[in-house]
Amino acid sequence: MLGGGITRLWRPELRGPLMVQVAAIAELTEDELDTPHEVVMEIHGPGERLLARAQGGFQIPRPPLLEDGETQLVPMPFDFRMAIFYEYGRHCLHANLDSATSGDGGDVRKYFWVLHPEEVALAQSLRG
Repeated sequence: MLGGGITRLWRPELRGPLMVQVAAIAELTEDELDTPHEVVMEIHGPGERLLARAQGGFQIPRPPLLEDGETQLVPMPFDFRMAIFYEYGRHCLHANLDSATSGDGGDVRKYFWVLHPEEVALAQSLRG
């Protein structure tokens, strides 16, 4: 996963749908082609509470005339719109490719916050 575009979600009520869709891109090297791969995408709430999990597999054939050192990008969409969040605070999007270990490029965590809209007004009023 190359990066994330969101860091804050504003939700007026708890126990509502998260309304998030994720597009992940896996970059495969030549030796990773023609091989089955497994991807797991999870969303965790505060305290590592599992809110949603998607799991699947894919295999990309080696294209003809692949250049030395050329990689293949594999887009993967995940629909978490109906995942329910239960608490405000820091949440984690955890993506894992082929059971990679932490720190490996195939194991990525991106964090975002679910906040109440009134927190913006409170923060602005405190700034003066």
